[in-house]
Amino acid sequence: MLPIEWSEAEVSEMTEDYEDGKSAYAISKEKGVSSGTIIRLLERTGCNVRSKSKAHQTYDICDNYFTKIDTPDKAYWIGFIVADGSIEKMCDSWVLSISLKESDRDHLLKFRKALSSTHPIKKYRAAYKIAIGNKTIGSDLVRHGIMPNKWQVVQPLKIEEHLLPHYWRGVFDGDGCIDFPEPHRMRLRLTMGSKGMVDGFSLWANDVCDGRIRSSVLHERETLYVYGTSGALASVLAAGLYDDSSVAIRLDRKYNLYRSHCDDR
Repeated sequence: MLPIEWSEAEVSEMTEDYEDGKSAYAISKEKGVSSGTIIRLLERTGCNVRSKSKAHQTYDICDNYFTKIDTPDKAYWIGFIVADGSIEKMCDSWVLSISLKESDRDHLLKFRKALSSTHPIKKYRAAYKIAIGNKTIGSDLVRHGIMPNKWQVVQPLKIEEHLLPHYWRGVFDGDGCIDFPEPHRMRLRLTMGSKGMVDGFSLWANDVCDGRIRSSVLHERETLYVYGTSGALASVLAAGLYDDSSVAIRLDRKYNLYRSHCDDR
């Protein structure tokens, strides 16, 4: 018999974590038991326990993808991770996680394809999640300023100017909003915990609009900063974000809102 009795929900969570790539050792440290106890538990549930040779990398991935941000797709995805990703230290490695609502599941498929990854995308309640345990990817993201609990301290990435539209589109697809407060009048807003990120987006947006946008960074509840613009300049800014995009590096839901506005004009 196992020395500890866990609930069905706890066993299910541990099994899902293991199948997502978390090691038996990492789970054992969280639960305060030996890794052997976790392995025996997984075996009793019918889980396919990895051999030692496969324990460190279960899935295929291009692990040097973020080493150098020098292409539109890399700029886009690191921007999206800044907005919607999270990174966590796990033993001597890192785990990158992205969770999106059900309607955006295809965006995770695009992300996985970009990284040549075979990591599973799993459903959690009303969301889908991908978790990637990889030391090189995690270390590169940290080197680029993406750290645990990054949301208030992360700063804009310094990359070549021609990559900025893709980077900021990634950020906007994660933390931005397109809506229509009046018929045929579009409004764009970016809401983030980092003032540096919102300031950076504001400066880039102003360049896109030839200096015609009045800065609109608002302090909100001491934790969030909002940049927004509407009307004709919002249309110009949206064009700067999406006109040079490809299907592989844009969020379909937001792009379709922009295109519907263009078609209605």
